[in-house]
This record gives sequence, C-alpha cells and structure tokens, in this order.
Amino acid sequence: MRRAKVLLFVLCITAIMGCKDAKVEGAQVISPKEAHTLLQTNNILLIDVRTPEEFDSEHIQNAKNFDFKSNAFNEAIKTLEKEVPTIVYCRSGKRSTKSIKNFRDAGFTKLYMLKGGLIKWKDKGYKTVTE
Repeated sequence: MRRAKVLLFVLCITAIMGCKDAKVEGAQVISPKEAHTLLQTNNILLIDVRTPEEFDSEHIQNAKNFDFKSNAFNEAIKTLEKEVPTIVYCRSGKRSTKSIKNFRDAGFTKLYMLKGGLIKWKDKGYKTVTE
C-alpha cells in the first residue's frame, strides 16, 4: 500500500510539473496583454513565423512574415535589425518556440515570444488584420 501511495505521489508531481509553462531559452515568454502593451511603442519588431498563406489569411497588424519552414528563413532574419526588441509569434506557439534559437543564433539580443500565439491573442479579444 505504501508503494502505491509513493507511486501516486510521483505521478501527481510529474503531472503538475508537465502543466507548467515551457521555458523558452533565449526569449522572454509574454502574454497577449504584455505583447499588446509593448506594441504600443514605436520601436518593436513583430515577426510572424507562419507560412505566407497563413499570414495572408490573418495576422497581427504591422507584423512582418518570415516563414520558419522556408529554406531561406535564416538568411531572411539576418536582414533585420538585431538590437530592436522583437516579438515572435505563430499560430499556437510551437513554431515560434522552435524559431527562437534561429533568432538567437542570428544575433538578436532582446527577444519575446507570444505565449499561445495567434490563438491566445484572439482569445483575449485582440484584433487581427487580413491581406
């Protein structure tokens, strides 16, 4: 019986730890509200790492599209100003999480990642635009 309780305790702790927000090395993960506040300043770069088709169907106003799945992604982001604070987002957060390493490797110094991507952005009532 004691062994079963210990096993149950370990499983509960594992489940709780798995529910914590993933840490993204090299970027500060920010909420849609925090991103919206940052975007009110003029000196923020907003990068959408989804495909051009996804971007054209809907994106956050003033975002620039750099397709993470493109073979030219790394070369494309090297053309951007690396010292400007940069917010990266995708649909749900998976591609933006993966892309942070590429931005870091390209020399970006102040990176933010939008938690939950465009899905959470819209869930919180923030607007999007279409091409």
